[in-house]
Amino acid sequence: VQHSLISDVFQGVLLSRVKCLRCKTPSITEDKFFDLSVSIPDQKTQCELEGEDGVKATWSSALMNMIGLSTPTVKLETCIAAFCSKELLAGREKYKCEKCKSLQDSEKEFKLRRLPEVLCIHIKRFKYDYFGSKLNHFIKFPMTGLDMAPFCASNCQDLYRGTTKYNLVAVVNHIGGLTGGHYVSFAKVHDRGRWYLYDDNFVREVTESTVQNSEAYLLFYEKVVSPRVVGLRNQLHHAATKTNLDAPRFITLSWYFRALSLSDPGPVNNWVVVCHHGALKPFCEKLIAIPDRLWEQLCSQFGGGPVISDTKECDICRQELSKMAMRRQHERDGFKRRQDKTVASKGDQFILSSRWFATWAEFVNKGGQPPASINNACLYYPVLGKLRPNLCPRDDYEVVSAKFFLDIYGGGPVIAAQPDGTPHA
Repeated sequence: VQHSLISDVFQGVLLSRVKCLRCKTPSITEDKFFDLSVSIPDQKTQCELEGEDGVKATWSSALMNMIGLSTPTVKLETCIAAFCSKELLAGREKYKCEKCKSLQDSEKEFKLRRLPEVLCIHIKRFKYDYFGSKLNHFIKFPMTGLDMAPFCASNCQDLYRGTTKYNLVAVVNHIGGLTGGHYVSFAKVHDRGRWYLYDDNFVREVTESTVQNSEAYLLFYEKVVSPRVVGLRNQLHHAATKTNLDAPRFITLSWYFRALSLSDPGPVNNWVVVCHHGALKPFCEKLIAIPDRLWEQLCSQFGGGPVISDTKECDICRQELSKMAMRRQHERDGFKRRQDKTVASKGDQFILSSRWFATWAEFVNKGGQPPASINNACLYYPVLGKLRPNLCPRDDYEVVSAKFFLDIYGGGPVIAAQPDGTPHA
């Protein structure tokens, strides 16, 4: 699985559940997401989701709207609840049930399978109907303590860890209409605990009430970290500034930064710097020294390993790397000398599969493991044993001194080149 800073911070998992109303068979799929796009519910849906309080608020809001004294107000939690609520799939939207083998009325709902470190919520303010319009509803959103627990699936790990609450860290507003406008943003600077408005090259400090009263288009919430993890972070940060620790343990710099940035950095992964001999790999990433007691706490909280108590690099691996570097240099130089000589004499020319040659070139130029035996089978018809017609130089084959490669790698089959550099049938 490929990981990146963006996926580590913004990626969550959404669970979609569709239940056939005839046979009651559920179909469950999981999809990764980087933002939740939620619609602004109508008054009827708002009343259903908010109950009695919603009815009062909606009708009073509707009355004020009619006389032009206010804009409609909807809670952010109501928008999320509407997104996760059950939806009837009927008529043209019927679902094809795998068990019934036909289109059936079904019920669909979303739940959050895994919560991201930073939750991005997109408010769908633009309606693309016949005319198109922008919804100017006021979205009432919490500055702290947004609890996503009611919208999580029963098997969501964040429910068991108690990491379902979020605090607001940034807001993006759209000023204007459907045909044009301008984006501004508010962001909280953690070190100062203050909010700032960012409008192109203009920046100024603002109050929380200014942020709360803005017309939110995108909302960014950061997961609240448990007090225990906050304590471990502080210990880690303090340990990184110390020198001459007694009997220290070591962690990788990359995991250190993950622990300072993510509520769940994953297991302590020291395996990435430990070789198969049980020592440190040569030229591995920087290590951070921490006290033995802190190491035990980290392993208890996050798991992982192994213990690294010595920063001496593996002598065997260093020797192997040195030998491999010498081999790459020898093959590079030998190929160049032999190739120059072959081209000059127009003799000893053979055909080599471009696929295999590319693997060898990557080995001698970038490192890694050497390729396996020469394999020219891709240049032949597998059953007929004849060369494929219309083979293209560079794309399909290279003209080289085959003896040089055969002496080192073996393999085949050997294909001689004609004077003009094409394969000899």
